[in-house]
Amino acid sequence: MSRKIFTSQDVVELVGVTPVHLNALVHRKLYKIRPSISGPGRRFRVFDEDDLFGIALVWILFESGLRTEEIRNILTSLLENHRTADARQTAQIWFEIPGSEYLIVVRDPWDENHELRLDIGRAHQYEIADIIARSPRASVLAIPIGPRFTEIQERIATKFGE
Repeated sequence: MSRKIFTSQDVVELVGVTPVHLNALVHRKLYKIRPSISGPGRRFRVFDEDDLFGIALVWILFESGLRTEEIRNILTSLLENHRTADARQTAQIWFEIPGSEYLIVVRDPWDENHELRLDIGRAHQYEIADIIARSPRASVLAIPIGPRFTEIQERIATKFGE
């Protein structure tokens, strides 16, 4: 099976990210997002499949209403042994652990230290009600990473005639 490559326009179409946000993600380097191949200027950037899903992961989190620092914390937390947020590696890890559909973010602004608690986990659809029941004061955000990644995979298959 050959490795697919994607232009910036492909990424925009497949992920749903806007061109402005894609440029910002690449240039700000907050999540280690970068094209696999790039040339002079913004016109020649090529992303591989891992890059594309790293971009998709950050975009999904952003669309869910999370702020930059929260997104970085989530990426770092999911990588466990790394100190910096790396969207590409985090997306790869998501694919390596089968079965999880949702990324769960629990925000409890009233923990014992009166500090924002951000708990991050992975869950199946049927587990979400239990998570909410265990955290009655908290805001629980269930982000459908698995279903969104599946949609993107289907778009790739359609675009490339698979």
